[in-house]
Amino acid sequence: TTLCLQFPARTVASACTYLACRMCKVRPVGGRDWPEVLHVEPDALASISVQLMELIAEKKGCDLAVFKDIRSELDKMASGGVSGVKRPMSGGGSDVKKPRLE
Repeated sequence: TTLCLQFPARTVASACTYLACRMCKVRPVGGRDWPEVLHVEPDALASISVQLMELIAEKKGCDLAVFKDIRSELDKMASGGVSGVKRPMSGGGSDVKKPRLE
């Protein structure tokens, strides 16, 4: 996978944390959503998570139906946030795709 070239390591790690929490049925508290808790852009979280789910399903031979609920939430995030309102992220969107020239 080329995730490490597409996104900063911290953003990929946040998406892994998101997927692990979702698989264990852990939810954010206090009315917050995942991008806010993890301090990542919803589009980046959705893109990375979908790529990881496809990779896992391909390698492990899993049925993609297992990821249906997660995919639905990710689609909502990418199209304007889970709550329907896209919130600006603190940090000015620094986790959006950027070249890894650092």
